[in-house]
Amino acid sequence: MTRHVVLVGPMGVGKSTIGAEVAARLALPLLDSDREIEREMGRTGAAIAASEGVDSLHAIELAAFASMTRRPSLSVIVTAASVMDDPDGRDLLRNHLSIWLDADERTLAQRRRSGSHRRPIERSESVRLNRTRAESARGCTVATVDATAGVDECAMSVIDVVETASQTP
Repeated sequence: MTRHVVLVGPMGVGKSTIGAEVAARLALPLLDSDREIEREMGRTGAAIAASEGVDSLHAIELAAFASMTRRPSLSVIVTAASVMDDPDGRDLLRNHLSIWLDADERTLAQRRRSGSHRRPIERSESVRLNRTRAESARGCTVATVDATAGVDECAMSVIDVVETASQTP
């Protein structure tokens, strides 16, 4: 089984931006669940959540993540934090080199405003979900990277985790 590098974290944390930089520096393909979903479904996650509900979006996100992990060539995968909510999602994260990207709520709220592909979320729901998911991340990711720093610094932190893990038997 190929052990992919997986970046997971809340909406607006910078998974796609940091993932693209990590993939470029490691000379690996980038698989982005938001892009995969939009390509396959013809709609953004926000549009799916609005028409079919958040639970449906989360099921689609989990299916997209599972599909990406089955690809045979080593890749950098960025996926939604909602995969943490399902036991199968947590198992998939454990089977790969998964890293939780984290940021404070103020930073997340500011970044979420920049993307129309993101579903609207109330601050109280975001705080609750991020707290719960960050706790879950401790059991299925190998490290946490503070994504409030610049992209270069975050990418280097992720690469440090990848290099350390590759040296560990």
